[in-house]
Amino acid sequence: RPALFVGPPGTEISRLLADGPCGISVAPADAGALAAAIKRWRDQPAERIAAGRRARACYETQFTLAQAVAHWEQILGAAHADQR
Repeated sequence: RPALFVGPPGTEISRLLADGPCGISVAPADAGALAAAIKRWRDQPAERIAAGRRARACYETQFTLAQAVAHWEQILGAAHADQR
């Protein structure tokens, strides 16, 4: 499924969704944009399905458990090196 993010623009999540492109971001107080995003996906199922496939591919290539562990190992290794 594609992602629909309600949050501040310019955040890491909103950039990830735009870069994917695997979802839509709307500002928290923008009810009109939220409604438009929902209607857009309702009216354009092919676009919704394609964005959902891209979202899944993004997840599988960037957010696996192995990648998270490797990232934490890198962070902790750097922190440990700074302690020496």
